[in-house]
Amino acid sequence: MRILHTSDWHLGQKLLNFDREEEHALSLDWLANEVRDKQIDILLVSCDIFDIGNPPNWARKRYYSFLAQLIGSPCRHVVITAGNHDSPPMLDAPRELLEALHIHVVSAAPENLADELLILNGPDGLPEAVIAAVPFLRDRDLRLSEAGESGYDRIAAVSEGMKAHFDAVAALAAPYRHLDIPFVAMGHMYASGAKASDPQNNIYIGNVENMAAEDFSGLFDYVALGHLHRAQQVGRKRHVYYSGSLIPLSFNEMADDKSFYIIETEGRAIKSVQAVPAPTFRRLKTIEGNIEEVKDALTAFQAKKEMD
Repeated sequence: MRILHTSDWHLGQKLLNFDREEEHALSLDWLANEVRDKQIDILLVSCDIFDIGNPPNWARKRYYSFLAQLIGSPCRHVVITAGNHDSPPMLDAPRELLEALHIHVVSAAPENLADELLILNGPDGLPEAVIAAVPFLRDRDLRLSEAGESGYDRIAAVSEGMKAHFDAVAALAAPYRHLDIPFVAMGHMYASGAKASDPQNNIYIGNVENMAAEDFSGLFDYVALGHLHRAQQVGRKRHVYYSGSLIPLSFNEMADDKSFYIIETEGRAIKSVQAVPAPTFRRLKTIEGNIEEVKDALTAFQAKKEMD
């Protein structure tokens, strides 16, 4: 089986005053072609589909256009989890329609934790993969606030709450462990040992990691993370990866190699994890071809910042 792991599309994003519509369109068209050409069976999109909760119409259209391109492709299932930039109600709106197309969306921590556990069936109707589709977990999903707690108390409570959440989903998946199929977890966090392109590492508080690679249950054969935009493996003993963003989303990312991962499985075994380089369609045009325009935009941005 071939599983493709991508994340952090941030559709609708602007870089200073520059619209990114063309870059996103080229990137997702390329990704849809890769899904077909590389005979992908399952596509995982780990969080931050959109850049803002109320994205522009072109961003929504691009999202649905991409999903439509997968109809009739070798890809049998798409699993999408929401990030901290996404609006759960907006992602949930077409949920029933998308499920009929084997596109599974988990937009927020559900009341029934079992709704995060997806048993994906193959063409023969038998299970072919178990996915713990954990979206961005908000503060209220992880802990109860207590009067007088310090920042350190909150950090510890978030970390413990996150570990407990993943352990609980793993416990729900455990009855299927006799099946010789891959078990995959998805998540949106700042994992210990990962390197970020920008200083906005932690979604919750401070510059502190939420979980380590070793904190994920050994039941999971692969952990597909989103949030950090730099593609990388976390830890060396486990298959825990950030796929990173498909395009550079800040000037700090211009030198980063963008990619997605293809995970080859045979039963429960992970045969290989291959990084597939993503083309940067607009890098030269944006930075070198329009250097004066970029300088003007930076000057205007700095002036506005000083006025504020």
